[in-house]
Amino acid sequence: MYCLIKRSIVASVILIAPTLSQAIINGTDVNSSDPLAYSVIALQTKNVAPDGTIFYSNGSAVVIGRNLILTAGHMFYYVKDNTAASVILSVAPSWDPNGTIGEKRVYIKNAEMNPNFRMDNYGTYNDIAVAVLSENLPEPYHPLKMADKNMPAPVIGSKALVSGYGVDINSDNAPVTDRRLRMTHLPLMSIDATYFSASPKLWFDESVSGIRSGDSGCPAIFDINGIPTVFGVAIHHKYDSQGQALPESAFTNVVFYRDWLDQAERKLTGH
Repeated sequence: MYCLIKRSIVASVILIAPTLSQAIINGTDVNSSDPLAYSVIALQTKNVAPDGTIFYSNGSAVVIGRNLILTAGHMFYYVKDNTAASVILSVAPSWDPNGTIGEKRVYIKNAEMNPNFRMDNYGTYNDIAVAVLSENLPEPYHPLKMADKNMPAPVIGSKALVSGYGVDINSDNAPVTDRRLRMTHLPLMSIDATYFSASPKLWFDESVSGIRSGDSGCPAIFDINGIPTVFGVAIHHKYDSQGQALPESAFTNVVFYRDWLDQAERKLTGH
C-alpha cells in the first residue's frame, strides 16, 4: 500500500517501512503555476500503533470542497484523534519551510473512513475517506469534481493524470520537507465489476511510470467534457503469491462510493 500500515500501503508510515523509491517514477514535478498544484495537497496524520507507539503517516489528498478533502481510508486507520491530522499548504513542487512563504498547516476538524475498510497481505478494501478541515483553504486552492454514476466510465487503455506528494529520497524516515508534488499519466488496465466486487477498484499499468511511498490518497483524474474529474484515489500495488510487488496499482473506485461519500460529507459539514 502506499502508506505503510502493513507491507506496502503508499503513505510513508514509519512502521516496518521498506526502502522508499523515488516518488512518481518517470513523472515530472508539478510547477507552481499549474492549477493542479492547488488541488492536490499533502496530508499528515498522527497515529497510535496497537502497542502504543506514536508515528506519523505522510500521504496525499485531493481537494473536493473549500474545506473538504478526499483521501485513502488507511491514512486514518491508526488515528485516535482526527484533529491531530493536518494538510500542509505549499507552493509546488516542494515545501519551503525556511523561505518567505513558510510552512502553513490547516488541521482536520473531523474525518469519516468507510466503515467497511479492511486489509490483508495483498491490499486494502473499501479504502476511502473524506475529511473536513478546521477552516477553508485559501485562494488559489480549489476543488476538483468527483465522478458520479451519470458519467461514462473511463475507456480501458486511456490514461489518467495521477499526482501526489511522494518521497524523493531513500530513507525510511523521510522528513516532510523532502516531499514534492509530482505527476504522471498511467494507462487504465481494468475496472472491477462495480456491483459484484467486494471492493471496486481501478487498476493501472505501472510498467513505465508509477506511484510510490507518500502517494496514498492521490487522485486519478480523467477529463470529462473538459473538466478534470476524480475517478480514483491511490491505495496499493498488486502482489503475486510470493508477496512481490507487480507493476500494477489499485485506486479505489470513487463512482461506486459516491453515495457514501455524499452522506459522509453531509454528516461532517451538517448540510
